[in-house]
Amino acid sequence: MRDLINRLEVTDNATAGALRVIEERASVAAVVRAMATLARCAAGLHDAIPLLSEA
Repeated sequence: MRDLINRLEVTDNATAGALRVIEERASVAAVVRAMATLARCAAGLHDAIPLLSEA
């Protein structure tokens, strides 16, 4: 996400600013879902840190 924001700053600063706000407030899963919807394609997410189960 940070890399995408850095690239967009060069060509579209308004979009980069919007992504900065999203990055601070949205979960990674929510961002992936939104980008997949906007791109009209499937997307997946593999989280390397497993969720801790409650005992």
